Amino acid sequence: MRPCKLLAGAALIAALGSLPGGTLSAQLSRRIAISVMAGPTRYDLSGTGNAMTGSVRLDLTGYPFLVIELGLGYFHYRPDVGAGQTYLLPEIGAQLQATVGAARPYLGVGIGVAEPSSGTITNNLQTLHVAAGLRFDLDRHWILRAEGRLRSVDPFKGSMLDLTAGIGRRF
Repeated sequence: MRPCKLLAGAALIAALGSLPGGTLSAQLSRRIAISVMAGPTRYDLSGTGNAMTGSVRLDLTGYPFLVIELGLGYFHYRPDVGAGQTYLLPEIGAQLQATVGAARPYLGVGIGVAEPSSGTITNNLQTLHVAAGLRFDLDRHWILRAEGRLRSVDPFKGSMLDLTAGIGRRF
């Protein structure tokens, strides 16, 4: 899965949701949110260590308790030997969430790809992840988010633990 295809699909969904009037626009109203998140990650790949990660996430809410999340992450680290390695991390996941006032805690699972964009590793690696987090509604449009995400890279050969926070906007 190429990140540009993932982003093109996300842009199409966001554009459809922003159409004025109409049934589709009304159905998708405030069910689409885009978040920007960043934070530290602990990795065990070609060596172990800590680095920073960042992501853009698109949440599609069809039911109050179910969120489909499309994401594109960025991660760069220095392995024990060789040059720095950079990955783009396109992912898709499903999350179950509860609503407690303005807080919406969630648990989710998903799949993705660790796609190298620089460094010595040139092949894509599959990923699996579990996530737990909290969305907090500031008002009808703005969201604060905090999340822990455990990602298995090249399943069960490497891992990453992301602890991220960010802000989102509902449309």
